[in-house]
Amino acid sequence: MLTLSQEPRPRGVRKLSDREYYRIRVGKYRILYTINDDDKVVTIYRVDPRKDAYKS
Repeated sequence: MLTLSQEPRPRGVRKLSDREYYRIRVGKYRILYTINDDDKVVTIYRVDPRKDAYKS
């Protein structure tokens, strides 16, 4: 997660089409986050096992 603070759009990151979230896979986990380029802030919303990442 610290890497996201230096490079918020690393190779393999995908922007979710219906939301402002980005997603990246890290091992068995999926990280969902947003990027505020103006303020240079990355906000992590979820870190879940891949199978549970999109459940509400």
